Amino acid sequence: MFMKNDVRCLRGLGSARYIVVGLTEEYLSQISYYTGIRLLLEKGAIRLFRELPKYHGLELGIQELNDFCIKNKLGKWSGFFLYTAWYKETIFIGYVSTNTGDEYFVKIFKNQDYAKKEGENLKLLKTMYGRWFVIPEVKSIYKKLMVLNFIKKKRNTNVKDAFTLLVKATKSRIFIVEETVRAEHVLNRMSACIQIFNSIGYGLDRLKRMLCSIDSMILSTCNEYKVMNMHGDMTPWNMYPVTLGKIALVDAERVQIRSVYSDFLHFIVQPASTISNSKVAANDFVQKLKDSFHLTDDYSIAMFAIYLMEELIMDANDVKCKRSSDILVRAMRCKLEWLGDTLQL
Repeated sequence: MFMKNDVRCLRGLGSARYIVVGLTEEYLSQISYYTGIRLLLEKGAIRLFRELPKYHGLELGIQELNDFCIKNKLGKWSGFFLYTAWYKETIFIGYVSTNTGDEYFVKIFKNQDYAKKEGENLKLLKTMYGRWFVIPEVKSIYKKLMVLNFIKKKRNTNVKDAFTLLVKATKSRIFIVEETVRAEHVLNRMSACIQIFNSIGYGLDRLKRMLCSIDSMILSTCNEYKVMNMHGDMTPWNMYPVTLGKIALVDAERVQIRSVYSDFLHFIVQPASTISNSKVAANDFVQKLKDSFHLTDDYSIAMFAIYLMEELIMDANDVKCKRSSDILVRAMRCKLEWLGDTLQL
């Protein structure tokens, strides 16, 4: 369905790599995580490779897309695909247009189980946030390929609009939560990661003092806390406006049970944690949580600390499984510093 000479391979910013089959760079904005000035920089950074790069079975993924189009009699297809080192379970994502006039958003995963898992997570995501956000629908899962309906971006995400919508959704969802977990559970898991945190340059003495402070400060304020299914990677780059007043929410790889304010906190924390020499203070996040949901000072601190521990535990597991990157390590260090600052260490 496509010839090798139809394929162009482009290098973007950082680890971003684009595979273009019969399309032009105008489709970059539909799949890139960058917006605004960063998107312009990305367009300027793109350079041509000489051959198809081999990233975790990229050619096999495109072949599965070929097989899908043949099976469903969609005719010849064109596509624009993105690979980046940020991906853990995914090989690439992309936009596909067929001769029959159909448009799709596609993801190729590293194995078939990952594809099935995300398909289930997207259905769950719709029950969680479908009242407030537009959630892509799974059209088909074929081997390691997941095909979704294509929701076109209308413009760059307005962070204030997305923030307001997320606060509204969080308030409504918290109202129905009944499940709780003991805070000591997350502390025990945090304690098990201490050597990994030390391996990225965080001192053992400070880590031990941090764990003692969590035990004395956080557990006394919040012995139990509410949990529910959360998106897990709620960030501005996983949202985009699609129609007037509507925002799409994508990427369901990290859907899982988390503390009830974790999506809200991730939305404001994660972008700051990936910036070199971030100047945002821990108290800024705590204050925003307190003001948005009218919480007490102590409870806001406890919820922020629990969110940071949840994140650090998952990040530590990525380091342990050799799925880390410079950006991940930078984010971990930021979160450890914010956790220490929150505990006044």
